[in-house]
Amino acid sequence: MCKLLLIVLSICFLLGMATKAKGAEEVIENAGKGYKERTVLEGKFYMYIKGKKDNPEPKEFAMMMWEGEPEYPLDFAVSKDGKNLYLLDNFNDRLQIFNSEDGRLLSSVKVETFKIADSIQIKESQESWNTMGFAFPIIEADSLFVDTSGNIIIVGKKRISSAQKGKDIYEAICYEIDNDDYSVNDLSEKIGALGKFPEESSIKMRSLEASKVKLFENGEKFTAFISKENDKKEVIIENNGRNINTNVEILGKASIYLDKNRNFTIVDKRFDGTAVWNIKWILNVYRIDSQDGKILEELTTKVDYYSSKLCLDEQGNIYYWERIPREGQHPYYESKGWRVVKLQGEN
Repeated sequence: MCKLLLIVLSICFLLGMATKAKGAEEVIENAGKGYKERTVLEGKFYMYIKGKKDNPEPKEFAMMMWEGEPEYPLDFAVSKDGKNLYLLDNFNDRLQIFNSEDGRLLSSVKVETFKIADSIQIKESQESWNTMGFAFPIIEADSLFVDTSGNIIIVGKKRISSAQKGKDIYEAICYEIDNDDYSVNDLSEKIGALGKFPEESSIKMRSLEASKVKLFENGEKFTAFISKENDKKEVIIENNGRNINTNVEILGKASIYLDKNRNFTIVDKRFDGTAVWNIKWILNVYRIDSQDGKILEELTTKVDYYSSKLCLDEQGNIYYWERIPREGQHPYYESKGWRVVKLQGEN
């Protein structure tokens, strides 16, 4: 009898291990309805030291300590169709383009996005504000987005004068990467020294906090705003002059996106005050029918406090890039790697 019980327990243990191993590759079901969450890409960080590592691996991104604080590259974008992920490895002067389905590297585009002052520039700065002779960046381009034509835009600044700390003079940096052949077009001179950057893509989320948001799509006009009554905030959508109550209560800061099916994705992001060590944001996500305000899909999940911005594709799927903390360490200082997560709706 004991022997039979031991055999049964052993089989259960092995089945449990197999299920766990299989589950690591499967989509994770979340609270709510219709949304699924899965990791679509993973990589790691290494400490940036100028000239130390010339050929990092495709998914190996540089981070650095700057004035005692860690800096990580966490800006990225998603193609309109959701097939491509654009991750900016700015300390390595490259844009990494991956296939979102299988994680393949499609291209590594070289662009000058980070540069430290040389010895002559540091010496000149010592005569004014930099008496200790610390290194400082003269090129910083760490922001990107996808424009309305699907091309990738990288923006930043170049320091052209450092005579006095706090009163530096910059020129704008702007690169356009073609989404077909990944050729680079330098637009810095066109946008001028004042840094008037091109308009961001319409494929994005727009904040609803404190103001109305107007969205125009193929001649249709949508206005979204937050209604505040009795200390309760709700999202109201105006569809071509007709008010639609979504019955979505806002608990934090809301953003909205209109997808190609004329449905809205509303993301309500608020601080999770329950965590002391590994701080999180709570995301309440809703897919709303723009005709009647019906909730098609919803999700409640948590993301790392130090995660990137959120990106959406034209299907309304949500992506974010976050750091993976080392066990027992605070993610702000100790991150063993990174991952891109996709929140996918079924409708």
